[in-house]
Amino acid sequence: MGLFELPFKLTLSPVVDIHTGLPYSDVDALQNYAGAPDGLRFPIYFSLDARIYREFPLRLPFVKHSTHSTKRKIRFGVYSLNMTNRQNAHDVCSNTTSLRFGQFAGFDRRIDGLVIDVVD
Repeated sequence: MGLFELPFKLTLSPVVDIHTGLPYSDVDALQNYAGAPDGLRFPIYFSLDARIYREFPLRLPFVKHSTHSTKRKIRFGVYSLNMTNRQNAHDVCSNTTSLRFGQFAGFDRRIDGLVIDVVD
């Protein structure tokens, strides 16, 4: 994570998140542990997010020109979450009697959007 100043007064803010998968346990039909508790792990989690934006001074009409009002800025930009579109699972079917036993689900997907913020 960090902030990088680019030409044309642009700012780049990337975030890299990588960690070992969270633990989980297999269970039987009665929700009893089928093996060691937290003995299994999700796959490695990796996400690359980035935001690029530019700030402009915000001049508010009909507001007294105090030091607080002149410090406000409006931020315009774009962002992308999970830029690599890696399928990071959030759920697993851990019931040993299920036909989907051992399958991961709840995958992240890439999300792109616009940034419009008012900042001090």
